[in-house]
Formats: sequence, C-alpha cells, structure tokens
Amino acid sequence: PSFRKIWILFLVVLSLMYVLQIQNYLSLKEKQEYHNVHTPKLANEQVKILSNEKIPNLNFHQIIETVKKGKEPLVQILQEAGVTLTQQLLDELPSWGDVIDLYGNGPILEPNFEEKCHQFRQSNPPSQAFVGIAGLFHTGTNALASIFRNNVCHFPNHEKRPQPMQWQVPWGKHVLASEREDNHEFVPLDQTLAVVMIRDPFFWKQSMCRYSYSIKWGNITRQQVEESCPNVSVPVDFIDGDTQLPIKHWDSIFHYWNDWNQQYFLLDGHRIIIRYEDMLFHSKKVAQLVCECAGGQSQWLETDSRFVYAEDNLKIAEGHGKNKDASMVKSMVKYGNRKNRLKGYSDSELEFAKTILDEELMTVFHYNMNVTARDRKWS
Repeated sequence: PSFRKIWILFLVVLSLMYVLQIQNYLSLKEKQEYHNVHTPKLANEQVKILSNEKIPNLNFHQIIETVKKGKEPLVQILQEAGVTLTQQLLDELPSWGDVIDLYGNGPILEPNFEEKCHQFRQSNPPSQAFVGIAGLFHTGTNALASIFRNNVCHFPNHEKRPQPMQWQVPWGKHVLASEREDNHEFVPLDQTLAVVMIRDPFFWKQSMCRYSYSIKWGNITRQQVEESCPNVSVPVDFIDGDTQLPIKHWDSIFHYWNDWNQQYFLLDGHRIIIRYEDMLFHSKKVAQLVCECAGGQSQWLETDSRFVYAEDNLKIAEGHGKNKDASMVKSMVKYGNRKNRLKGYSDSELEFAKTILDEELMTVFHYNMNVTARDRKWS
C-alpha cells in the first residue's frame, strides 16, 4: 500500500509539472501573438532604433510601449543629436500625435515659398548669394545660425569672405523690416536672403516673460516681469541698449508680435519665413529648405555625413541671456505638449489675444487662435 501511495504521488507531481509547462508555453505564445497584433510592421525598425545602448534599463515591453505611444520620431531625432535617453525622458516626451495636433506633420511654408526662392536665385547666382537670419527675441535665430555653422551649405565658386551663411541679416536680426538700411559694403541688401523666424505667440509670450531682453512692460521692472508676467494688454517699449530710453512703443506684447512679423510678411524683398517649431521638430528638413532656397547645396545630404543638431542651443547662443533651460530635450517636452500652450493665461487675456493677434499670420502658419477658457483647462 505504501508503494502505491508513493507511485500515485509521483504521478501527481509529474502531471503538475506537465501542466505548468503547457501554461508557460501558452503564455509565451500569447505574448508573441500580442506583439504581432499590436505592434505595427514598422516596429521592427523602430524597436531597433529604441533598443540601442543609449537607453539603459529598458526591457522589451517598455520599448514596445514607447513605440505604441507614438514617440519614435522624437526618439530618433534625439538619438541622432546624441542625447542620452532614459525611461524618465521617454515618459516626459510628448507623442508625435501631440506634435502634429499643434503644428502639423511637417514644415508649414507660405504658398509662395517656392516662388520667392526662385526669384532670389534668379537675381543672385550661388557665387554672389548671402543668407542672413532675422526674428524676434526667443524665436530660435541663434539656434538656426548654430545649425548652419555645424552643417555645410555649399555655394559653388563663392568668395571665402564673408561667408555666404551669415548669423544675422546685415541690418540686424531684431530690427523691424521697415528700418532696413542698405549701407553694408560686404553684404549688400539685394544679395541677401532674409530667413525670418516666427513662433507661436502664446508660447513666445511665456518666453518673453522669463527674459524680456530689450522689451520693457510699462513701468514694471525686469525682475517683476520674471516673477509674475504682466497681463498681455500692458503696453510695451523697446529700450535702447546705450541710453536705456524707450525708442519704440506698442499697445501690448501681441501688438509687438503682430507689427514685427507683419512687416516681414508684407515685405517686397528677398525673404522667406520659417517657423521656430519646424526648426525644433524638423531640423534637417528646414536646413535643407533654407540652403537650397538660396541656391546652396546641402553637403550633409550629398556626402551622407552626420547632421549636427543644435542640441544645447535651441533658443539662445552660449552665454546669451539668463535662459539656461533651452535645451533640445526640454524644448521638445514643453512645446510639444498642448497643455503648456495656454499656461498662465486668464480668460480675459485669451479673449484679448483673439481680438489682437493677426488672423492672416495665425492662419498661414497654422497657429490656432480660436482659443477658449475650455482650452485653457488642458493646462
């Protein structure tokens, strides 16, 4: 009898082991089927991108989850820029769908962009062409200059001095278009393609609050502005750097945004307008568009060399101002998330903005101006 009990116990244990093996097999099969169904065909390449040594401590499930969230285009950009990725960073990144909702799926250009490029190339062969950058404060002018400093836009037979790609337009990058002067011996106005940077005014105003440069809100000190940004309806002045006296006046910060951008938008001269957001999320494409518009050759494409991003310099030059948080990563996290767009705006400010902001500019460059108190709740 004891032998029979031992034998029965042995058979029970053997049966349990067999059942566990079957369960393990079915579980593995179920996981495989889940990945096959829920992971798009492109995911193999995307997982390959996401699973290199720059992302420590990520298991396959975490990688798949990141792909499913639609963050892979941003991850690829950051990896190409040499950014070390962590799970915390991946969690903070917006989805590509969020970016598309805010800015579209690619660079937004004026309808006559190609025409303007053609006119410039017709008037200026590559050997005589110059490119200069212009824009309001906090619109990425230094970042774009950094991109072209690190990536060669080649103009055949161009004289070595000065370089064809200039860090600013000859008349000064923050100067109003109406105040341009053609008194620059080495870089003539009619041989310069002005690359004008524009930015979503709702995000732009937030940056101006953090550091206003030469703009002064009424009688409010710079420290007060940084501590508590004034209402958008407060008048602003442009202060002369030498005398510290106001030399230009606008009824509000959005009047300033309108006036400055309208002047370039309506300018009858050589210029193109590029969105800050496109430089942030489509750097390579923007660099190619600008270079080839002016008649140059994008060397990083022709030689298959590595494109160098402006990773630490997306809004300011090194040591320029007090804004030390303008890295590529932080910019993507902040400006790719619509919850941040209306942060700090009151209902009355949003109503004021809708009545003041130039409708044509907002429409052409796909900046949503139909904002309401309900939209602000996303913040």
